[in-house]
Amino acid sequence: MIIQKIWSWKGILNRMDYNECIPLRPHHGLCIPHYTGYGYDARFVKNMDDIIDHFNDHPDQNIVLRISADVLCLSCPNNQHGSCNKEKTVALYDRSCLTLCGFSEGQQLKWGDFLQAITKTLMETSQWERICGDCQWLQLCQKTHSGI
Repeated sequence: MIIQKIWSWKGILNRMDYNECIPLRPHHGLCIPHYTGYGYDARFVKNMDDIIDHFNDHPDQNIVLRISADVLCLSCPNNQHGSCNKEKTVALYDRSCLTLCGFSEGQQLKWGDFLQAITKTLMETSQWERICGDCQWLQLCQKTHSGI
């Protein structure tokens, strides 16, 4: 898949036109603020670090909300040929985020605006814990959240 090659290279991200939209699963708006450098393996961690650094450096980056594999999924071991082997579960996380924040699939917006809405609607109200209730990373995120 071409998008896998393009988005997996940090240099491309740094040179891209910010009018281009980076595809993002809505529930990853919850994962990113809680991320502390842990992951499935070194490749996954490197990809997370690169994408998160890019978003931190460019809050005006355009994103498009997708209920499908995105840039953070590229190095995930659950990504099997562009499809998550836990799709039913993560799609439920995505739909919950969309519904509670008033977003829709395919909606385009700036990363910073998306993060602000996720923070206010889900993180400050602790609704994120209900959305992520059966996620394998929940306990780590709870520890991280107390420090946010």
